[in-house]
Amino acid sequence: MFFLNLLITHHPSPITHHAATGANAQRNDTKRTMSTILTLHDPQTARDYYARGLWRADTMYTLLHGHARARPQAHALRDSRRRVTWSQLAQWVDALAAELHAAGLKRGQRVSVWLPNRVESAVIFLACSRNGYVCNPSLHQNYTVHDVV
Repeated sequence: MFFLNLLITHHPSPITHHAATGANAQRNDTKRTMSTILTLHDPQTARDYYARGLWRADTMYTLLHGHARARPQAHALRDSRRRVTWSQLAQWVDALAAELHAAGLKRGQRVSVWLPNRVESAVIFLACSRNGYVCNPSLHQNYTVHDVV
């Protein structure tokens, strides 16, 4: 088992939705939650990239499992403390992803990672990919709690 310093952030912003109804276009205010993730994503451009073969439906997680099936005992990652095979990596990622889900994280939530360059950094990144979390792996290990929070 290992210890991860994780900062889980979710800041949905309630917005007011105005729906026009009827001939008088009455104002119907309903609260709903809108994602606060900023993106320049253009759906038409994405469709074009997929059609041209520039983008694929693979995620980092599906690529991991492809390697785990094709070469389960080959080394996937190593750091100064350990080597991990593709099979071990897939099992570790699945276990951590299940723990994060059990802790209440939802698809689209942000997970900030505060780790040095170690195998665990890749594990958390891949677990986020599996569950659809937005992974922010850029918190430098030298930051203090005050810097991060």
